[in-house]
Amino acid sequence: MIKVEWKIHPNIKAGTSSRHGGFSEPPFDTLNLALYLDDDKETVIKNREKLASQVGVPLSQWVFPKLTHSTRWIKVTTADGGKGAMDEEASLFGYDAIYTDESNLVLAIGHADCIPLLLYCPSKHLVGAIHSGWQGTVDQVIDIFLKQWIEQEQCDPKDIHIYIGPSIRKHNFFVKKDVIEQVLQMGFDVSPFLTPVDDQHTLLDLPGLNIEMMMRNHIPIENITDTKLCTYDQTDDFFSYRRSKISGRHISFIVQT
Repeated sequence: MIKVEWKIHPNIKAGTSSRHGGFSEPPFDTLNLALYLDDDKETVIKNREKLASQVGVPLSQWVFPKLTHSTRWIKVTTADGGKGAMDEEASLFGYDAIYTDESNLVLAIGHADCIPLLLYCPSKHLVGAIHSGWQGTVDQVIDIFLKQWIEQEQCDPKDIHIYIGPSIRKHNFFVKKDVIEQVLQMGFDVSPFLTPVDDQHTLLDLPGLNIEMMMRNHIPIENITDTKLCTYDQTDDFFSYRRSKISGRHISFIVQT
């Protein structure tokens, strides 16, 4: 059920779910964890409850933001526990980045091909989760989030650890000129992350762009854990929206105990 674990600290439980071990029927088979798809709601809740049981924290202590490919962040508390867990309408609308300094509160980000980023700053007792698709990457959500932690939460960049979860990788991510034009406006040299294929298509390295922004915020490269797993390639383990427009979603999660 949990495909990848991020073993960064004994008091941190974090990782990414696979597509297996749930109850959903095709094409959402079997561990679809998104309530907003055309899957049976009660089945999705059952899937979430099973994952919550494996993590060891009840679903009432999970927080699910309603993702909109924004750069907005929010700091959550135990009062937010359960928001979006059983009902999509009750989720924290319009936030693609959440964090907390409280224990036993699970931060959950749904995704298929987009990049899930999990963060941990032990000295400030902070954990965070970010959803970064191509739009969030171009709009530099990780840069905005890190500046919040460094400038407002007083985190030392050398004390911030980051996990890059399963997502679509460069060799499968073809984009057209409209996207490339936005990438070129990011304010730093993006050429290492672009590989032209023909007049209309270019391969784009989204994880690479995110890592570049992390390093520009002085996060040590040794503090960055990249799973290097491709959701598009690994059909047996992961959902992929690019591979199949009708598909389920995983969850990447983090909690401190």
